[in-house]
Amino acid sequence: MVPHHPAANSNAIMNSPPGATSANKAKSGISMPGVRAQIKRGRTGCFTCRRRRKKCDETKPQCIGCLRSGYICEGYPAIVRYEEHKTKRLSQSQSQSPEGQAQCPSQIPAQTSPAIHNVNSAATVAQQTTVEGNDAFLHWFLPDDTTDNFGVMVNYGNSNLSTAMDGSIMEYPQMDTATSTLQQQLSYQLQQRQQSSEAEIPRSIPFLINGVDSRTEQKFFFHFTNVTSRVLTISNNEKNPLLTIVLPRSLDDPMISKAIACLGGSHLANLQPESELQTQAEKNRILKNAVTQQTARMMALRASGPRQTSAEFEAILTSTLLLCLYEISEGSGNLTWRVRLDEARDLIQDALRVSCRGNHDMSCSLQALSSLGIDQFLLDFFVYHDILAGVTDPMHQPLLKSTLRASSQTEDEVYMIGVDNGLFDLIAQIVGLRSSARTHGRSNPVVIFEAIQIWEALDAWKPNTDDRDQTLAFSAYTSALFVWLYSIIYPDNIGDDKVKIAVRNGLDNMHQIQARGVLAFLLFPAFVLGIASVTPEHRSEISAVFERLRNFSALGNVKLAYEVVKRSWLDYGRGIPRSWDWIQQMEVNRISLPVT
Repeated sequence: MVPHHPAANSNAIMNSPPGATSANKAKSGISMPGVRAQIKRGRTGCFTCRRRRKKCDETKPQCIGCLRSGYICEGYPAIVRYEEHKTKRLSQSQSQSPEGQAQCPSQIPAQTSPAIHNVNSAATVAQQTTVEGNDAFLHWFLPDDTTDNFGVMVNYGNSNLSTAMDGSIMEYPQMDTATSTLQQQLSYQLQQRQQSSEAEIPRSIPFLINGVDSRTEQKFFFHFTNVTSRVLTISNNEKNPLLTIVLPRSLDDPMISKAIACLGGSHLANLQPESELQTQAEKNRILKNAVTQQTARMMALRASGPRQTSAEFEAILTSTLLLCLYEISEGSGNLTWRVRLDEARDLIQDALRVSCRGNHDMSCSLQALSSLGIDQFLLDFFVYHDILAGVTDPMHQPLLKSTLRASSQTEDEVYMIGVDNGLFDLIAQIVGLRSSARTHGRSNPVVIFEAIQIWEALDAWKPNTDDRDQTLAFSAYTSALFVWLYSIIYPDNIGDDKVKIAVRNGLDNMHQIQARGVLAFLLFPAFVLGIASVTPEHRSEISAVFERLRNFSALGNVKLAYEVVKRSWLDYGRGIPRSWDWIQQMEVNRISLPVT
């Protein structure tokens, strides 16, 4: 190698002609006085960030920078893939050779006798083909999804060469060359349309719900009402609050109907991962429309202040929670779910600030919540996700811990476990204890005193239900909370017998649960107990629990949580200290997930 001499560059610059541009001087790597360095800007990112000249994090389908700044993310440019001519010709020749593929008109051999090309055969086969689903749960709740209402038919259009046999075209040797060529082109186009495009069954009446436009969106909406809504609460019957409270609001609010379709489409894609690209594109289109409407109305609400009605506030809160559930269902591992949850949190916090006028007294907050006129289920639903968000997010502090609880349950039906009996108050206290231990150390006397107080409250806490499955779920929560509390005080004692006993008790309780609705709330204990499992027996049982939860809900965060648990097992096997510190692990792997 030739040694590098710094003087060489300086001599080259001094001897450069007077007409040399600053750009040429900048290429030498030496900053010239008075010359502004060129800024290399990337050609990627969303349209909004590129127009604002901001760095885009390129989160799909919408970047987090736009969401946090209150801008509407306009999406990303379409990806254009180019193919070399040689490769393209080879792929075309290979795709035309198998039997049943449409041939180019120039390759169709000359006919010596009349031939009938039946272009209805593929459509007939498609109608006779049913969806072979591997999930019996999907077929239980969604029988109509495999009927002819969602079948495939080909719209053949009008053709002057069609005979009385619909969809068939006649060829005769007596046809002249021009007519034969035209016929071959029409036949080729019809077969290509049949094999490459999926048209919709024509309907004589439109869809019943306003704001639900395309057939794919109607399918997403239908999936939410019949499947998705039944895996998010305890109730999976006609009293399901997502059907009795949320669904009626979508009749007169397109923003809510779009958010419902988004959530249903995401959940359906999880159950059918082989779904077509057209379905994925339609899901992204619906999401963009829903976010656009939600962002615009949220900005208008904040601009108007307390003059807006409670109905408008409740509609925006409902759509925000649905979009948060969409991000949870996606299980992408980014921060979009937290952004949506923070939007709902800001809505409630702004409403409380206006109602209390700076008074943060607990009684004032309770009166303010009652004066907002918001359905109690929406508030409890928010509290459930807001408190559990602090389990995996060290910077998140629950909002008004015990304020947003149902003070009195007027109906016997229970929709969310733990939000009305003090259990989630204990979770919020442990979240605060972990924050104090990280700041002041676990040996701090205040931290130890708070930990003992939480343990006493946990030991004395009793569920207020006689339902057997809910009682078993509460026992699993108690075991998980003890393990979490113990890991804060003794972060290096994952193999302690107390931890193993708590894991054993929690697994026994979860195995006995039979009610399917209760399974919607078992991800938190499964996650904490799974992180603390060190024996092969416990790990195999935890894997079975996660498999059961994944088959039940098909939400993306369940799969992501199990990946975090398995990584903690690998860290423990490698001797990495404090392998059950899931916060540290998620920070290293840049993963963000809710255990709801």
